[in-house]
Amino acid sequence: MDGKGDSIIMTHSDGLKNIIVETTELSTIINDNLYYCGYPIEDLLSDGTPFESVIALLWSKSLPTAELRCALNKSLNTHLHLSADTVLALTQGIHQGIDPYSLLISRLACFKAFPVSGGAGFDAETALLAHLSALICALHRLTQHQPILEPIQDRPFHENLLYLLLGRAYTPLHAFHFNRMMILHADLELNASTFAVRINASTQADLVSNLLCGLATLRGPLHGGACERVWNMMTQLMQENSFEEQLQEMLNHHELIMGFGHRIFVRHDPRVSWIKDSLNHLDLTKSDQLRYQRSMEIESFLAHEKGLIPNIDYYSGIVYHSFGVAPDFYPLLFALSRSAGWIAHANEQRSHAHIIHPRAAYTGSFHSRS
Repeated sequence: MDGKGDSIIMTHSDGLKNIIVETTELSTIINDNLYYCGYPIEDLLSDGTPFESVIALLWSKSLPTAELRCALNKSLNTHLHLSADTVLALTQGIHQGIDPYSLLISRLACFKAFPVSGGAGFDAETALLAHLSALICALHRLTQHQPILEPIQDRPFHENLLYLLLGRAYTPLHAFHFNRMMILHADLELNASTFAVRINASTQADLVSNLLCGLATLRGPLHGGACERVWNMMTQLMQENSFEEQLQEMLNHHELIMGFGHRIFVRHDPRVSWIKDSLNHLDLTKSDQLRYQRSMEIESFLAHEKGLIPNIDYYSGIVYHSFGVAPDFYPLLFALSRSAGWIAHANEQRSHAHIIHPRAAYTGSFHSRS
């Protein structure tokens, strides 16, 4: 819908579809290929790039030297420690029945980023990302009735996260594929939560406020909450003798099938093939193997019937489950990795020095009191 008002041509598109609202050097999607700061995601994954290097890439727009990566890793690990007051607040919240995502938001709102001498050049950003990560790991431990652990300083950041989540020995294979999942979820141009972060940052709000906007937006079932809903949907379909009939009924009633379709990716979501590769190499339990098999059967059925493509949410839950992560924590792990991108976008938007203020197409009536 095109209209003219005050000699300004305005264009309307539901959900801002195909509308360019900002410039960025951080990530882009071209012909169903994803790039981080100009690097194809395939190159970063095939080279075995650690998550810490991708964090540095998004924050500085260049891959770090070994020395800078080590400094960033050290700073991140240093700030994975939680204060006794924070641990007490989390423990009390869990005992009161408050859901982990709400506790994460409330405790992050109490955090004040401050300059530290980590030597990585992003002191406030590093402290904030590590604190958010520590909160998520601690919440997972508490919900599993397990003690909160202290980080091991000489480990890579992504391996520390896995240790703090699970509290047990993990194999190099687990660490490799956990690192892959963190990278795959780190950024995706102007998705809903990142756009929310940038809108908040455009007002020159502080970095904690920026991330709180991202967390609140990611929580929605059509965004970061989709992975958990896929898991629940698949649990139901696993119990059906004929999943084809159930899916056909959903299609006939125009019900939303979680984990399929994407606003930007048209022919395929390139991240899905990497997640399937992980599932083909991880040592899955029998139940996870059956879930993976049924998921592939459903993918084939929906591709044949409706031409639908799976997105990153569709298979991610099986990978997380193979690590021992509870389904209600899938959105929180999404938030953990996406926070690296949120911080990068917040800083980039703040440097643009203008407030985001789009127009709305008014569809109401006009009245006169005369």
